[in-house]
Amino acid sequence: MASPQVATEEAFASARNWIKECFQTHSNCPKATNGVLPTRVLDLTMLSELLDMIQLKETTQGETGQYVALSYCWGPDGQAKTLTHATIREFKNAIVVRELPQTLRDAILVTRKLGIRYLWIDALCIIQDSDSDKARELTQMPSIYKNALLTISAAIAEDCEKGFLHDRPQIDRGFKIKDYDEEVIESRGWTFQEAWLAPRLLIYGTGQVTWRCLSCSHTHGLQEEASEKRTFENANYPLWLEGWLIIASHYSRRQVSFKTDRLPALSAIASEFYRLHFDQYLAGLWRRSLPWALLW
Repeated sequence: MASPQVATEEAFASARNWIKECFQTHSNCPKATNGVLPTRVLDLTMLSELLDMIQLKETTQGETGQYVALSYCWGPDGQAKTLTHATIREFKNAIVVRELPQTLRDAILVTRKLGIRYLWIDALCIIQDSDSDKARELTQMPSIYKNALLTISAAIAEDCEKGFLHDRPQIDRGFKIKDYDEEVIESRGWTFQEAWLAPRLLIYGTGQVTWRCLSCSHTHGLQEEASEKRTFENANYPLWLEGWLIIASHYSRRQVSFKTDRLPALSAIASEFYRLHFDQYLAGLWRRSLPWALLW
């Protein structure tokens, strides 16, 4: 019977092996080079043997390194502990891990198990009470998720307090496993572009931990599956526009907490399409698709 435990040393070893295999053998995937770090990252170096603490690090322009990004659901009640003007000095000094929501604590544990020093989490790396900082960091989303060594997807957790490393509930014959597009995280608007942009995903869903990159997918304890390369770089008009319509159709089924987030939560993918095709983006449509894109 399949193990309901996802936080075992064997599962973490599988994840490390998948990363190594991807770097060494996958020609479609980006290599393990040091990318430009985001404006802020969490330094997971242990600060004390008595109390588990991490630090917020403000990077210098052009500073490089390897980091993990987290994709997760905040939940309807938001988060009690976030980066603000009032907490930035405290966070740069020390953040007590046990005071963070369980999903964030789980992400810290996984990142450490993978042997990676830096972690990017939106709630702790973007100043939440600064419109200017949020606007600036929003424009950096494509590079944040594309340059991450990998992205952890907390697919099973409907809010940040639930966590994702707990044992999976068993049924008579093993435990119920959902397809990735059925997981809770797939219902939220912001997480769509995070998963789409990430070249490597480590997914913690209803079953065992799963790996997905541009070349293949793995599930701990199972054989690999082929994975379709998620790119439109070689597509010609109108194929890339058809690809965009498929993306927009999937995205439109998702939920956002605020109506004003509907277009911004898709903006990073739109930026990637613009980088590849240099067309004018018009509130969810492209100029070259008009007027037929309006005929619905």
